Parts: sequence; C-alpha cells; structure tokens
Amino acid sequence: MRKLICFAAMLVLPLLASAQTTGRFTITPRVGVMVSDLAGSDYKSLYESKTGLGIGADVEYRFNDVLGLSLGAFYTQQGAKTNMALLYGNKFATFNQDEFIPYKMTDEITQMGTVGDIDFNRKDYEQYLYYRFQKTKLDFLSVPVLLQAHVWDGLTVKLGVQCDILLNAKIETELEAGVDGVITHSKPEIDVDDTKNVAFSVPIGVSYSYKNIELDARYLWGVSKINKQQDDEGNYKNSSFMITLGYNFHL
Repeated sequence: MRKLICFAAMLVLPLLASAQTTGRFTITPRVGVMVSDLAGSDYKSLYESKTGLGIGADVEYRFNDVLGLSLGAFYTQQGAKTNMALLYGNKFATFNQDEFIPYKMTDEITQMGTVGDIDFNRKDYEQYLYYRFQKTKLDFLSVPVLLQAHVWDGLTVKLGVQCDILLNAKIETELEAGVDGVITHSKPEIDVDDTKNVAFSVPIGVSYSYKNIELDARYLWGVSKINKQQDDEGNYKNSSFMITLGYNFHL
C-alpha cells in the first residue's frame, strides 16, 4: 500500500507544480449500476457477480486542457452472489431459534458445499438447520482520488486510488429448520463480523462527455483484503465494475 501511495504522489506532484490560476472546477453527480464479485477465494465456484447501486459525485480540478485531479464520494453496493449451503444436523443438537444458529455444535458442520451438492434425508435428523446462502452484501462509502487525462474531445482516461469505508455487511440466506418433524422456512440476514472497516482499490476508468452529459465506466481492482483473518478459503478482495451516467456542472 505504501508503494501505491508513493506512486500516486509521483503522479500528482508534477501536476501541482504546473497548476495555473486559470484552472476550473467541475462537479459531476453520478448514478449507475455496480457489478461486483469477490476475488482471492480458493472456492471460486461458490461465488458469482451480483448487481447493486452506485451513486455519488466527483469534484474535478482542471490544471490545463489535458490534466485534472478529482475527489469523489459514492455509496456503493458491492459483494457477490453466494452458492453455498451448510447443514447442521444431530439427533441430540439443541438450537437457538431466535438467532438461527446452533449453540451446542457451532463447529460441527454436518455437510458443506454448493446448494446442489448437499442431499440429506430429513427423517434422519430430529433437529437440523439447513442454510442456503444467497448474497454477500457489502455496502461502502467509497472515496476515489483520480488523475484524469482528457485525451480527446469528450474522451477521458482515469487512474487513481479508492478508499472504501464499510457501512454494512450482511449475508442474505434462506433457512430451513427442522425440529421434531416440524419444518419451518425463513429468510434471515446474518451480520458479517469478519469484515474490515476499510479497504483499498485501484480505479481504472474511461468516460465520454457529450455537452454536459457524461457516461463513465470504471473497474475497481481490490488491492487489500476485506476479511480480518485468513481462513481456509483465502483472502477476499473486492472486484467491481461501475458504470454511471452523470451531468457536469462547470464552475
């Protein structure tokens, strides 16, 4: 991360030295779609991309006709779809139904795999919990700092650093609970505690402006892990694509 910050500083300092008093600011509110996934897992088959919302604004300072530097703030919905299932089952297990977790066999997973892999006879268990995980939902306040090169009339190339501040982390599930032959279904959302409060990514993007309307596309390459501890599945990193439509207000 230090090398990344130093590299960004090397890019920005020459621009600051060449700044002119004739520079101008542009404010661009944006709204669009996020397509996100989780990279770094050894069990890639358990995850696939999900869509979410990206909304916010950039403020750009133009040093000259070619180069500019922008600071932004966005609400971004990242994460991934999850195709994982867990079965907790035991003839003598006792479950905390309020929290939807087994409290006498937390580490005793009967089966684990994709939803299609787990097959069990419900009559074999007096009590069981069968989780089918649907989505890992990670909401961030994303703050990108971008070097912008206006290479052609309306066409801009962008590169920088983004800080993602975690706002919310949940797993959306479907739960089937069986107790003494009585089966119930619910859709609880489980809080994810093993998620870092801050993550970093490198935005690489391009935009095209026609008059004051701007179409922007960015790939957000996660460079820091988002899970606090390394587990058997590896270190998770954000991997997202954001496309937005914005309107330029020149000040």
